[in-house]
Amino acid sequence: MLFYAEMASGKGYFTIADVLDSLNRKLIRRHPHVFGEEASRAAGNHAEVDAEAAVDSSAAVLRNWDQIKAAERKSAGEEARHSRLDGVLRGMPALAESAKLGAKARKSGFDWKNWRELWPKLAEEMGELEVEALSDDPARKPAVEAELGDLLFTVVNLGRHLDVDAEVALHGCNQRFRRRFREMELASSRPLEELSPEELESLWQQAKRKLASESPATA
Repeated sequence: MLFYAEMASGKGYFTIADVLDSLNRKLIRRHPHVFGEEASRAAGNHAEVDAEAAVDSSAAVLRNWDQIKAAERKSAGEEARHSRLDGVLRGMPALAESAKLGAKARKSGFDWKNWRELWPKLAEEMGELEVEALSDDPARKPAVEAELGDLLFTVVNLGRHLDVDAEVALHGCNQRFRRRFREMELASSRPLEELSPEELESLWQQAKRKLASESPATA
């Protein structure tokens, strides 16, 4: 930030002092429950908020925050957002977008209370996917895709409740699969495609045990 500010300063755009002043004003503007409504207005807040209610209510803090940000966008001439979720970029990787959407919805109280509540939802989504997959009707492919998407969305939000990043978790799984599959190839005296399902499963379990004994944390 210092480097960019110095470049901008050299061209006469702004200085690091301007950046810090802007950040300070934004913090004061968006936290009337901390700095007071008068200070918030002096820092540029044009939204009508209830600072007193926010002192003891996290929901009121978030409500004020959204109202103040909406007023900022309006003041800047930006198009008004129709949904709280409009702030989640559509170009994000799908796993990250799912977690962000769930986190945003949580601010409105629309969320599971804890990770245990997601178990029944997982079973529900798996059941719905199974119904569509069993149809064997090519015309039902969009429905199968939709149900699989619902299942993945639920799994991603399970990770969010467990404080686990789904992208990181899946990357780790991919790496484990690579190592185990390579171990299967090394352990087999014949090409894998010549083996029976039972032989392949035996090699898979053997690979898991070997890698776990060598490096439990990454097996």
